[in-house]
Amino acid sequence: MNEIQKKIVLALNDGIEEIDAIHSQTKIEMNILLATLLELELAGKVDSFGVQIYRLAFKLDLSTN
Repeated sequence: MNEIQKKIVLALNDGIEEIDAIHSQTKIEMNILLATLLELELAGKVDSFGVQIYRLAFKLDLSTN
């Protein structure tokens, strides 16, 4: 997992988040944030609900990555 993905996962680690909350927490540019969320969703690590609402598909342990 790269650093941008780790930031997003950490932001989502406590539950469901709207895209604006993720953006506010991570300070990642919106176009990169959306592209990375899509990558994580396609990899099965993130689920999306409705319009730009996300959550982790399962809790991830980032301490070893």
